[in-house]
Amino acid sequence: MLNNLVNKLPEIQDLLKAVTTENKTFSFDALHCQKQTIKIIIEGNNHYLIHVKKNQKTLYYSLEKIIKEHRPNTVYLEKDNSHGKQITRQVSTWNNYKDLPKKISDKFEKIKNIIEVKRNGMRGEKPYEEKIYYISSILEMITEVGKKIRNHWRIENQLHWVKDVIMDGDSSKIKQKQGGIKRGLPLAFCPVHRCPFNHNIPNEWI
Repeated sequence: MLNNLVNKLPEIQDLLKAVTTENKTFSFDALHCQKQTIKIIIEGNNHYLIHVKKNQKTLYYSLEKIIKEHRPNTVYLEKDNSHGKQITRQVSTWNNYKDLPKKISDKFEKIKNIIEVKRNGMRGEKPYEEKIYYISSILEMITEVGKKIRNHWRIENQLHWVKDVIMDGDSSKIKQKQGGIKRGLPLAFCPVHRCPFNHNIPNEWI
């Protein structure tokens, strides 16, 4: 499964190269925390907001060290009691830190903002707590940072989950080059427009 995801990286990077707009912020999950992806975004005069996990261990632990040893520049707390959930989110930012190792700053260009999101609360009757790190190439109001992160996860929850689970996208065995993207676009269209079917896309369409 991981190999299939990694194989999509060049396709996403090609799409980014084709973008003609400037001064836009692209948000990505941790899979796309890659040197080449960030380089393409910066060369296109755009910005990034990217989730960092331990697939980039040196970066992850460097962020963790800064967060533990330094006070944040800004902290924002919000509560959400909608949709049967009770969630508290704390967003903290560390701006323009020079403590990142050179091999990190060389690999991941233009890191201007280090972000930590702590979330805890109840989902139904189950308590949960999580901590997430992000890097960003743009300095902006912390409320705007929080909004962009929420919007990213709104896509994940409302679109990708429908594609992967309801429409059974995770079970696809398509291996042709570009096949995943061609199959994914119709599935992305259907949840947004509430199409009343959840059939698999036939292989002959790919």
